[in-house]
Amino acid sequence: LSLIVFLSLSSIGITFGYWASQVSSSIDNSLAAITIGEWGLASGAPAGIPEYVLGDTYDTGDYVWYEGTIYKIIGGGYQSAPPPSTAPYGPFNEITHEYRSTNTYYDNDVVLYNDIIYKVINSGTANSGTPGLTAGGWFNMHSVEWSSGQSYTTGDFTLHNGLIYVATVSYNLSTNEPGTSMHWRQVGYINWISTGTYALDDYVLHNGVLYRAVLSYGLNSEPGTTASWKEPGSLVWKSYYIYNKDDIVSYNGNYYKAKYYTTGNIPTSGGPWTLTTISAYNSGTNYKVGDIVSYSGNLYKIINRTNANAHAPSTFQNAWNQIDTKEYRWFNLYYSGDAVYHNGQIYKVSNLT
Repeated sequence: LSLIVFLSLSSIGITFGYWASQVSSSIDNSLAAITIGEWGLASGAPAGIPEYVLGDTYDTGDYVWYEGTIYKIIGGGYQSAPPPSTAPYGPFNEITHEYRSTNTYYDNDVVLYNDIIYKVINSGTANSGTPGLTAGGWFNMHSVEWSSGQSYTTGDFTLHNGLIYVATVSYNLSTNEPGTSMHWRQVGYINWISTGTYALDDYVLHNGVLYRAVLSYGLNSEPGTTASWKEPGSLVWKSYYIYNKDDIVSYNGNYYKAKYYTTGNIPTSGGPWTLTTISAYNSGTNYKVGDIVSYSGNLYKIINRTNANAHAPSTFQNAWNQIDTKEYRWFNLYYSGDAVYHNGQIYKVSNLT
């Protein structure tokens, strides 16, 4: 077995080879030529791609090879100077997956820059700026962190300060920081915030109370102070609530029923309100759908006449609905869009089955 040791002396360009034999003690000092392979790229253009020659004629779309790089002819002016182009919209595009400031990009082009993949969503803006720094031109395809240099549109999700946000509009999303404006809505956050974006039938918690958006406007006003939010499961009369015909409220220990649409009218003043009596449940009474009774200190409304007349409130599903609570009740019948409060969380019906 022989151990070959090479010593390269770059200063004189000569390589010596020494053989150390473990089999024989003899030493051979004679000179011999040793061939060493060369590392690096093969010289010459790839097959089918000509080397660029200054002054030659090319067509738009042609590929050329120049100093180890492939370029595509994308416009005129290629005869005046060799590649690369000096700026976007020049005659050459370097063929590479990496971003080049001198390349011209088009909508839906994808590049790699600083280990992040970007997609062109507006070529005019993209060609005038750098990926990650130019909002409106480049879209970061795998970064979830919000950035003022990113481009967003309605429905996009982003992560900011450890919280997930969804874009609720299609404009100014890179200039309005999530958590500070109505452009972004925090996902999975149930507490009302003044900068949140809300819609009709949304549910929020505020000061430990569950509210439902009953109007499509005024939802950035604090719940509990405006008609835009209403507390489900509460019959207590509020001066700023809007009531419709047949709504029931409690006021000073009595119950009142609305005769027509009203707001701001104290129930004891008459007018739109009429004093009503809610009787205690009686198993011998023949009830009809919509009747309301009191039972064990709570109020129940019939939703299924057959079941309700056969079972006491809170003992059978799809018979009576408890109407004076926001809490989930196993015996209540819920409808699409309904929400309940259960174990500190808001749950909204998404599948009736």
